[in-house]
Amino acid sequence: IGGRFEHQYYFGKSFLVVPVDSKTEVAEVLFPEINASWYSLAHDEIYHSGHSILVKAPLHQLPVFVKEGSVIPENAAQQIVNTESNSDTINIHIYATIHEGNSYFGNLFFDDGISKNSSFCHYQVNYEKGKLQFKKSGNLDFPHKKVQLIFHGFMDKQIKLNGKPLKLEPEFQTHFGFDGFIYQEEVYTKLAQPMFKYTVAVKDLSEITLEFGSDNRSKR
Repeated sequence: IGGRFEHQYYFGKSFLVVPVDSKTEVAEVLFPEINASWYSLAHDEIYHSGHSILVKAPLHQLPVFVKEGSVIPENAAQQIVNTESNSDTINIHIYATIHEGNSYFGNLFFDDGISKNSSFCHYQVNYEKGKLQFKKSGNLDFPHKKVQLIFHGFMDKQIKLNGKPLKLEPEFQTHFGFDGFIYQEEVYTKLAQPMFKYTVAVKDLSEITLEFGSDNRSKR
């Protein structure tokens, strides 16, 4: 990304970051790539690639955007002090694909957080034939007891977990950015579209298989 947008940058494959100074209230953002859409990290509004747009940039909400299809882990610990700070639950954010043919992607990596030559486990997001799965490598046991799946952009989609349809209640506001990622405790954000959460107890992340389809009820 060059020209007047040269300050924008990718953070990994999922995030587009647009730095602004503390006095800037509106930022011009160029959404890159072909046939890609981007979610606002703060409020889930969707922007499409190929053109620039003005977005609000209040002091407590740095313009950060998440690419469709991203699968992103988040430490659910209430307070992160060191590498041993952890929770029984890990949050996994899943951003629905919008353009036909686009896939889901992501990586999750765990180690013991202490030793230099520790055991590890790595999960590669795999999406084939309409099924999203987590393929494991490494010999470390999955360090969490529960997984909270957080679905973004799934208002008109049916979600199946291990072959069974999920009944989910919509949520219309959240803390700024990811749950738990709070600069000011009192700051809540009204979402542009509902998100959905579901918590499942697992021994290993590879036990989870997700399927996404259109929700026929939304078309009645």
